[in-house]
Amino acid sequence: MTAAPIPPGDPGAEHDVTWVTIGRMTDLPTAGDSGWSDPDTLGAIPPVVAVTYCASCGRSANKGNHVLCRERLRVEPPVHCTTCRRELTITRSGSQWSATCKKHGETSGTLEDA
Repeated sequence: MTAAPIPPGDPGAEHDVTWVTIGRMTDLPTAGDSGWSDPDTLGAIPPVVAVTYCASCGRSANKGNHVLCRERLRVEPPVHCTTCRRELTITRSGSQWSATCKKHGETSGTLEDA
């Protein structure tokens, strides 16, 4: 156990007051302390990153380069659900298409002329 003086200039601290370090822990406030006033860290839930999938290849839309996939989707209907990556059941009539995911339902669109 070691004791170190509080550095001068700390608000509300007297220079003869010490704080105690036990190993790597200190008695300084942390985000879990009830007196901690930083709303950005108090009980904060990490940001949720929405994972979406490429409708053409089925890989994560946030990773990799999907330029060719986007070009393909202009002339072909999607193959994968962008929410769950399941293969879609596709119905096509001319340039109109309809794709159904077992979990997320139906989506539809129009293809460009190839």
